[in-house]
Amino acid sequence: MPEVPFPRFPRSFVAGMVPFIVAGLIIFTSYPLTKVPFPHPVIFYLSLFFSVVVVTGVIGYENLVEELGFDVTQHGEKLEEVWWRYIVFSLFGFVFAYTTYKIAMSKTLGYSLIPLPIDFAIAHSLLAYPFVVSFVNWIVVALFEEIQRNAGSFIFANWLAHRFKLSKDASIVGGVFLGSVMFILLHTVAWSQTASLASYIFGIFMAMSFSLLGYSLATRLLGPISFFEFSIVPGVVAHFTWDLLVDMNLRVLPGPLAMLALTW
Repeated sequence: MPEVPFPRFPRSFVAGMVPFIVAGLIIFTSYPLTKVPFPHPVIFYLSLFFSVVVVTGVIGYENLVEELGFDVTQHGEKLEEVWWRYIVFSLFGFVFAYTTYKIAMSKTLGYSLIPLPIDFAIAHSLLAYPFVVSFVNWIVVALFEEIQRNAGSFIFANWLAHRFKLSKDASIVGGVFLGSVMFILLHTVAWSQTASLASYIFGIFMAMSFSLLGYSLATRLLGPISFFEFSIVPGVVAHFTWDLLVDMNLRVLPGPLAMLALTW
């Protein structure tokens, strides 16, 4: 059997597409079946929940936990020895999200690089609820969406290696690109009233950044620090930070929170 980058993941293109297809079907059939217009938080949660359930079924629960990057320990390491990695990765994710958010929302660009218009739609639907509800909401959304995107990317990487006999590096770059394209495409077509080509490309860049940067650092510089860990831990933090800043922008919170969200 040809070597694939991630032996514990499937190597089928269909398997990589399934999480995005499941989420899309729930979103696009929600109104005909329930008469509840999208965007609606509950429908969005259901699409993410069943997408992650499918991911777990495709790759297995053990692989989901151990291979997707929630555990930053390597072979022979104990968590108490490397707990600081969570802090470093989380800080990196926060800085990246805040920087890209300010670029996308700058007055100079006229909001032309907003990559995920669905974030604004969901945030707008949550304005009637207390801020703490939005806070928890974005944690759940960030976690589930990063599982969805990363799992799809790694499966696509295996498919490219198996189908086209690409090198490991080329397969991973291609897999992350395909996973990011599908992830942003799902968001764009689900709520595309403010989408543009520039915002779509910017969104793909954001989605790919941690996976490819993490892979480069793991293989070229940091050695034992796993590609998976760098991909998902800062990815979840960045995703959560971005969505929370969007929510705060719409709410225009007073004090330091508003300064954080609305000024450099």
